[in-house]
Amino acid sequence: MATPNIGRYYTRDYFKESDKPEVGLHFDFITLNERIKHLKESEKINLSELEKNEIRKKIELLKKQITKIENENTKEVEKRNKILFDFNLHNYENEIGSSNEHLSHCTKISLKTLYPGLLFGSGYRHETGIQGELKLGMQFDHTTGLPYIPGHSVKGVIKYWLKLEFEDEGKEVLPMIGYFIENELKNTNHQVLIKKNLEALIDKMFPNDERLSIYETDIYYDAILDFNNKKFLSNDFITPHPSPIKEPVPLSFLLIKEDVQFNFYFDLKDTHLAFKDGTQFILTKTAKKNIFKTILTEFGIGAKTSVGYGMLTDNLLVYNNVRIPYTEFKAPERKFPQNKDRRDQYENKQKNHDDHFDIGGKEEQQKHEAKPGFTKLKLLPEWPSVQDVTVNSLVRAIVLSAHEGNAKLQLYFRDKECKCNLQANAVQGNEIELRVAEISGRRGTDNYTVTKVKINY
Repeated sequence: MATPNIGRYYTRDYFKESDKPEVGLHFDFITLNERIKHLKESEKINLSELEKNEIRKKIELLKKQITKIENENTKEVEKRNKILFDFNLHNYENEIGSSNEHLSHCTKISLKTLYPGLLFGSGYRHETGIQGELKLGMQFDHTTGLPYIPGHSVKGVIKYWLKLEFEDEGKEVLPMIGYFIENELKNTNHQVLIKKNLEALIDKMFPNDERLSIYETDIYYDAILDFNNKKFLSNDFITPHPSPIKEPVPLSFLLIKEDVQFNFYFDLKDTHLAFKDGTQFILTKTAKKNIFKTILTEFGIGAKTSVGYGMLTDNLLVYNNVRIPYTEFKAPERKFPQNKDRRDQYENKQKNHDDHFDIGGKEEQQKHEAKPGFTKLKLLPEWPSVQDVTVNSLVRAIVLSAHEGNAKLQLYFRDKECKCNLQANAVQGNEIELRVAEISGRRGTDNYTVTKVKINY
């Protein structure tokens, strides 16, 4: 039996209308809404009270019909979402294998997605107004039907970060490629770090001359999924607030889950830059590979990277949801919890081992049961101020409670009791390092606070 084409299903069959009543999706609500709009317009005409009452009755009847259709559509969309989320890469071994056949000669960089996942192709429209539908599009390969990252997107991300200018210790504004070269090649020829030479190097790496042979320029291939036995699609929500006094509207969208491997392929060549004194600088294929990997793992790829999506890691070890890294950070003087009886109670309840964690430098298998949550910590003067942090700032937090992949945290701020939730397998009482993902309020006011955090890798 042929495997279903996911791209076709999501872009065409997902909204396929049923010709049977009470089954599948129905879009009659669009026509009915137009009729209501027309009746409301006619109600404004000089009519008798009896005629207006008749129009109101018709509108109420139409609204009931719309509500019934919408409820049925919502149930059907939930079924279709589940079909998407149940697709397993194990069933697409042949499709992935055929995509890899012509890339065996290429330089390969294998990276895995981090929480909350990877989002790309979101510019494609994918909505009809049905409650619960997945609103944003995704990039699918026409042949295999699998999600992929286009080669031109990979090239665009790398080119952007190489050309982006930064201030070199207050001396000169240089393209970022100088920073990457200096970190990759410790004993770099100082001539190449001059701004005009860096710009010339970028021009050589990304030439505008279309007549150049493919044997002289780097080629960026599509990044494709790696075969493994797992589900790889999920959903997340954005919650726009149409008005300060109205309820927010959560919108669901499709994304690649965390812990899904993508293989990035490049056909790289050494890039030569000659100087007037007869010497030359060579940026080798190996150096390019390392620089490209650094860019992809440090800055991510895809949509909404500023709030944590699209982050990648070269740690290909299998982990369950999130790996919380060990850091050398020393906790504040006060140990947690202070009460000996409660501390003993916490330490004695570690049992039912079955989930993997990497905390404190040790690999453990633990299933952490829900424990009585510690309500709050005493704010200490040596902790930082919430006013000092911005999006992507490093912060420390303690796990107040943890249960079934959900953790409640308190961030270490001296001037504000700030608590956040985090979807992660964590251990109650442990301290973890995080990055700020979202902030609300205006800086300098009491409303300024951290509303969302993410794991720092």
